[in-house]
Amino acid sequence: TWLFDSVMGFLKAPGWALPVMSFIDDNCVVFDDEDENKLVYMEIYNAFREMVDSLLEMHLSEMGVDAPLFLAVCQKASSMEAQKEVLEQILAVDDYISFKKMMV
Repeated sequence: TWLFDSVMGFLKAPGWALPVMSFIDDNCVVFDDEDENKLVYMEIYNAFREMVDSLLEMHLSEMGVDAPLFLAVCQKASSMEAQKEVLEQILAVDDYISFKKMMV
C-alpha cells in the first residue's frame, strides 16, 4: 500500500497538477463542442498521454520502482477497494471521451 499512497500523494501534488493544468490551459482553446473529432484532437490527446506517462514514470523512478513492478502491483491491487481511486485516475488517461469533455 505504500506505493499507492505515494502515487496518490503525487497525483494531488503540484508536481502533477501544475504540468497537467498548464497542458489543459495551453490546448483547450483548440477544442469545441461539436460532435466531429478533428485530427488535431488526437494529436493533443497523444501528447497528453505521453506527458502523463512521463510524469508517472519519473515519480516511480524516484522511488526506485520500474514500470513492470508497478504494473504487477496494479494488477494485484485492482480488486482492493482502497487502491481503486489511484487505478481509476491512472486509467482515466486512456479514456479519450473523458479527455475531450475535459478539454471542451
